[in-house]
Amino acid sequence: MLINYIPLAKAMPEVSKRDGKQYVCSLGYDQTLGFIRVYPTPLDGIDLWTPIQFKAERNKRDSRAASWKMPEDCRHGEWSVNKKMVSYGQRISSSAQLTLLKKMMQKTVSSISELNEKRESIGFLIVPNFRIVPEENPLFINTTQFGMFEDVEIADFTRFTKHSRETMFRVRFEDEDGQHNLQFNRWDIWETARKFGASKAVDLFSNPGPHLLMLGNYLQHQTSWSVLGIWSVPVQLDLFNES
Repeated sequence: MLINYIPLAKAMPEVSKRDGKQYVCSLGYDQTLGFIRVYPTPLDGIDLWTPIQFKAERNKRDSRAASWKMPEDCRHGEWSVNKKMVSYGQRISSSAQLTLLKKMMQKTVSSISELNEKRESIGFLIVPNFRIVPEENPLFINTTQFGMFEDVEIADFTRFTKHSRETMFRVRFEDEDGQHNLQFNRWDIWETARKFGASKAVDLFSNPGPHLLMLGNYLQHQTSWSVLGIWSVPVQLDLFNES
C-alpha cells in the first residue's frame, strides 16, 4: 500500500533478535491509515515532520493493527533509506503541525487502562504536568574497561543502541489510573544526553504546563507502554470546543 508517512516520533535503535541488526521503530501519520507504527525503519533517513512516500507492507511478525513496515528494497539494510525507492516531501509547516497536533488531541483518552480496554497500540494522553527522571542504564556496556582484557570485543551495533548510554530516562505523570513511571524512549533525548550530559537533556525536554504524550505499547507485553513523544499543548487550540 502506498502511504505518505509523516514521522512524528522516533525511538532509540533496538537490536532485532531475528537477525542481530539494529532497527528503529517510528510512530507517525498517514492520511488514509491514521496514526501508525512503521517498523523496522533504518537508522538514517527518517526525519520528523518530513513526509516520506513508499509502498508499505503489513508486518507479519506484528499482530497490532497499527503496525506496518518499510520493505527491504526501500532501505540499505538497517543503515539508511534507499532514496531511489522513496519520495520525500518538504518538512510540513508550523500550521500543518498544529493540525496534526489537533488530530492527536482529538484521540486522547483519560487513562492508560482505557487504551488497554480498547486494545490500542498507539495512544495519546494530556497531562497537566510531568517529570523526566534520569536513571542508571542497566544495559550499559563500559567499553573503556575492554583494554584490560585480551580478545574482548563489543558488537558494532552498540555504538547506536542503549548499550552505549550510561543513562536512561523515565517520564513520571498522573492520569485517572494514578501515577505512572514509563520509559522515555525518544531518540533525541538520548542523543542530547550523549552530547551534553543527562542533566542538560532533562532540562531541555522539561517544560511547565499541560502536555500531550504520545505512547506506544510493546509487542510482547501489549499492556505495557513507553513514551515516545511529548508536545506542549498549543494555546491556539481550544481543548473544550473542538469542531
